[in-house]
Amino acid sequence: MDDFKNLKRLYRQLTEDIWIEMPLYYYNLGRSIRFEIAEHGQYEEKNIMSFILSLCNDMFFSDKLIAVQITDAEVRCIKTISNLLGENNKSRFVYTFMSKAEDEDYQVMQKARVYIINNNEDVLKVLLSRAYEMKLDSQLFLVDVNQKCAINIYDERGCDVVILDTTIRRTIYNKYSDWVFEYNREEIELSFK
Repeated sequence: MDDFKNLKRLYRQLTEDIWIEMPLYYYNLGRSIRFEIAEHGQYEEKNIMSFILSLCNDMFFSDKLIAVQITDAEVRCIKTISNLLGENNKSRFVYTFMSKAEDEDYQVMQKARVYIINNNEDVLKVLLSRAYEMKLDSQLFLVDVNQKCAINIYDERGCDVVILDTTIRRTIYNKYSDWVFEYNREEIELSFK
């Protein structure tokens, strides 16, 4: 249980360095990468999940436990994912808070819940597949507080990652360079200079 308490504390600290909101890429510009998954997966869940799982395995290599933040205005959607996480008896509900999403024209308060789950491929596969089925991708953030990184599949077309460590971010960028969203490639490369 101490691991969960410690992770909760670290998660709150990390949110001071990483803005865990959509769009993850733009809120964390200079420390993030945007990937285009539709181009490669052509909207096929199998190809998209394969890429996302590989990316998660490379990003979340240090921890047995990772955090999941779910932000959604529709309570029904939160409950469905919450129930899914609850079926994994090692997951823990940590806390609920109101999240402020904003753009130039408006601010929206949304309910957000944070869970701690086991970092293993089976759990991630079930969670990501269910989120993808429900089109909840934009509301789901996976966070590794020790590696100081996060991933958000914003829809079936792409995903954003933020990684504070430049060396790890460059490694991820180089490995998945073919998947980088071409429109953002130049500004992403500038972040390494």
